[in-house]
Formats: sequence, structure tokens, C-alpha cells
Amino acid sequence: MKKKFKDIWLQIAIVAAILAVIGGSVTLALSYQKAVEELAEEQSHHLLDIAWSTDRNIASLFNRCYNGLSNATRYGEDAEKALLEEGDPGKMQAYLENSSLGEIPYLAGILVMKGDRVLVSSGGTSPDGYSLTFGHDQPAVPICRTPEGRELPVFFSEETANGLRYAALLDVDALFGNLTGRVLTAEYWVVFYDGASGLALQCSSNRTTVTVFSGVEVDEREDGFSVLARAEQDNETVMGAYSYERNGTQTDCLIAVIPKGLSQNGVFTVGIAVESSRVVLFVNDFFTRFLSSTLIVFAGVFALAAVIFHARRKSNKMREELILSRKEGEAARELLERREEVAHRQRLELIGTMTSGIAHEFNNLLTPIMGYSIMSMEKLPPENEELMENLSEIYEASHRAKTLVSRLSALARKNNDESKILLSPYELGEKAEEMALPSKPENVELIVTRTPGPERIFVNETSLVQLLLNLLINAFQATEEKGGPAKVQISAEGGDVLFRVSDTGIGIPKDVLPHIFEPFFTTKERGHGTGLGLAIAMQTVETHNGRITVESSEGIGTTFTVTIPGAEKRDETES
Repeated sequence: MKKKFKDIWLQIAIVAAILAVIGGSVTLALSYQKAVEELAEEQSHHLLDIAWSTDRNIASLFNRCYNGLSNATRYGEDAEKALLEEGDPGKMQAYLENSSLGEIPYLAGILVMKGDRVLVSSGGTSPDGYSLTFGHDQPAVPICRTPEGRELPVFFSEETANGLRYAALLDVDALFGNLTGRVLTAEYWVVFYDGASGLALQCSSNRTTVTVFSGVEVDEREDGFSVLARAEQDNETVMGAYSYERNGTQTDCLIAVIPKGLSQNGVFTVGIAVESSRVVLFVNDFFTRFLSSTLIVFAGVFALAAVIFHARRKSNKMREELILSRKEGEAARELLERREEVAHRQRLELIGTMTSGIAHEFNNLLTPIMGYSIMSMEKLPPENEELMENLSEIYEASHRAKTLVSRLSALARKNNDESKILLSPYELGEKAEEMALPSKPENVELIVTRTPGPERIFVNETSLVQLLLNLLINAFQATEEKGGPAKVQISAEGGDVLFRVSDTGIGIPKDVLPHIFEPFFTTKERGHGTGLGLAIAMQTVETHNGRITVESSEGIGTTFTVTIPGAEKRDETES
């Protein structure tokens, strides 16, 4: 009886042990599957981040290409005449080598074309042997075959007055080599795709290929290219795991796609992919091990423990690799942003240097024009009214040009503390308002509010009044079409003086807002704005250790806020 009782308990213990092993195995398998799925999702988000970073890189490169081509068409008239009238390509080759196109990275060459015929190629190479796969009047980026047999994307300029076009050949090998060498590893695939032409630029295992698909061919492939085509058609980003079979080979990958319609480059749909076998296929292997371990019960307990330990280590290693890869991507994005900021400042410094010299020489030319105009008007008899009006127009035009020169000089010149004095912010506001009133349209109401604050600010009176005057005139012009109030508010905040100028106009578009403080940038019609007002405003607030911000909503209005440190706060900072 006791033996039978013991046998029952032994059987129960064995069954319980088996159930515990099976239950533990299933629980651990499910938890590990969830961890792998989370890793796959994190990797997919990381791929999308890399795709956005890659898109910004090529968008910046394309912008430099278009700007370089635009500049080439603008200043190459002498070289073009020598080429067309004298048949001398030497001057054009020298012009290409010294132009800004030569400073753009990842270019395999620069061509000068008339129609589809290449007249001159950079680097002294022969223009013979270049041909277009399809015409440059197509909506997509055309392909140019080089004499060496390479097929490269080509960007064209607008046609010049002499009927010529400049073309820049993109070196895809160098571009992809830079991407895979700095941001990605050899495991990643990078694809640039244009559905309009079927053009695909692909880099995998450090090998680049250029392919042109038909629309039907891409739809029938049912692989990564079809994913890019559908994303472009739907105009939606794609992120996740994909599995497909091609030529008898099964491929499992994680892919992220940014369609052309949402990208910054505006030319290609960008796709980034990586094999997911390390994440997805490991799940199947994991279940196979655990199912086999449950068949041998107690022996499986030790095998299970070993598998779990191994899996944990591998999971931690994959997570560390993922974190490191994400940090590398963030570092690459930060480096790109810093380079863009440095390049922007360098362009502003160059503009300042050029405008300073131009303004000085131009001012020397205007002075005798204005002087001789006045002298001639003084010597004219009163009855010669027509000639008097003509000379008056010459003087007024020269005076306006001299004012523009003064603005250019102000943009290039840095104010110093010797030109600054202690003034009341309210007096500055009143002077700007008084000077702006003659320009106020009848259907615009000027509303001024003042709140108590610092009594003094240390400023250059002329430059700050000019700044406020420019903002007021801009507010008048923005509100003039539909009428309404333009507001000026002078207040204090934390020892600073705030000048807020608001309008109820049409607002500033989002794509224009980042460029409004750039010199010579304007959305006004030709002859109605120089694009210097806000650039000078930015320089003015910087020389006063202040800041200027803008808030704008389309259809509602715009508010500019100028912040200048009060005199007491400035004294505390210096002490």
C-alpha cells in the first residue's frame, strides 16, 4: 500500500516536473519572442532615422548641384562666346575648372552641351563618347553614358541665352562609398528610386548598380523594388519586416522607405534595408531547440538553461550594437548640421566682405553724379522745366542708390560700443512710429501699447530705430490688402526690453520662414524689395547682444519679437 502510494506521488512529481519544464519552456520562448520583436521594431525605427539622414545628405548635395549650375549659366557668357564664335574650348574648360561646380563633392565631371551634343567636358577629357540614355526633357533625372562605359545620373541647368546647357554628372560610386563608409556598414542596402522613369541606383556589399525598370517590371518583381514603388505611389513612409523569394533565393529583411513626395531631395524615393535573419530567423531556431528539449524532459532542463543563457548574451549584444548604431547615426546627423551651420556663416562672411568693397566703390561713383546734378540744376534757367525735371530724377535715383549702398555697408559693418548710448526704449518706439506713420495705409490701424520696464537700454539709436521702422513698414504692407490692425507692444521681461511688432496679414509660408533673415532673400516683386531689411535687423540685434524671433500662421498674421538687454542687466553681465 505504501509502495503504491509512493509510486503515485512519484508519477505526480514526474508529471509535474514535465509540465513545469514545458510551461517554463513555453513561457520563456514567448518572452524571448517578444524581446526579439521589440528589437526588430527598434531596428526598423533606426532604419527610418538613417533613411531621413541619407535623404538630407543627398538633398543638400542636389541643392549645391542646382545652385552651381545656376551660377555657371549666369557668369559664363565670355567663355560661351569663345566656344561658339571662335571654336575655342580652352576658355570654357578653364571656366569650368574655376567655377563653383568644381567644389561640389561626388561629381564625376561637368559637361557643356548644345541640344543633346556634348561640346566641352571638364578635366580636359574628350567630349566624344558621352550619350544620354533618354533625353533631358524627360521628367526624371536622365542617365549619361561616359566614354568609359559608366552610367551616371546627370543634372542639367536652364538653357543660357546662347542656347547652351551645363550638366553635372553624379559619381554614385563615390556617393555610396561615403555613405557606407561613414554612416552605414556593408550589411545595409541603399537604394534611390524614381518611379516616373524606373531609374534605380543601388548599393549593396559596397557595389553600386544603375538600373532602369519599366513600371510593369517593377510591379511583377515582388521584392524590395516593388516595396519602394508602392511607397512612392501611396506617398507614405514604409517601415517593417519583409520576406520574398527571387530566383530560388529566400530573402528576409527589415526595410524603411521615404517616398519622393515626402523627401527633402524631391528627386528620389530613398530606401534602406538590412537582412533580418539575425532577428527574425533566430526565433524559429529558438523554438526548434526548445521543442526538442521538451521531448527529453529532464535533459531538456539543462539544455534549456544553456540556450536561455546563450540567448540572453546574444540579445544583449544585439541591443548594444543597436544602441551603438543609433549613436553613430545621431553623431552623423549632428556633424551634418554643424557643417551646414559653418557653411552658412562662411557664406554670410563672404557676402559681408564683397558688399563692403562694392559699396565703397559704388559710393565713390554716386558722389560726383549727385554733385554735378545739383550744380547743373542751379545753373539752369527757370523756364527750362523739362531738363530740370530730368536732372531731378537723376538726383533722386542716385540718392536712392546711395541709400541702398548705406544698407549694404551696414550689413557688412559691425557696430561697436562707441556708437551706442543710453536711451529710453519708449522714446525709440515713438521715433520709429513717427517715421512710419507717413507709410501707413488708410485701412490699417496702428495700435501701440507700453508696459513699465527698464528705463534705459544701451543701443545705437540709428540702427535700432531703423530696425523698428523696417518691421513696422513690413507690418503695414502685410496688412494693407485686407486691412486691420498693426500692433506695437513695448514690454519688459527678466531685465530685458521686448519690442513686439504684429500684423494681421497673410502670414509667412512654412517653406519661406527659415530663409527670411538671409541677405538678398525676398518674396516681393522685382523693384519692391532688396531682401536686406531683415538681414540688417538680425545683424543689429546680434551687435546689441539681443535676439529676434518670428511667429507666423498663414492666413492669421505674423509677430516679430526683438529682445534687447536692459542697461542694468548689461552692467551685471559685464561685472
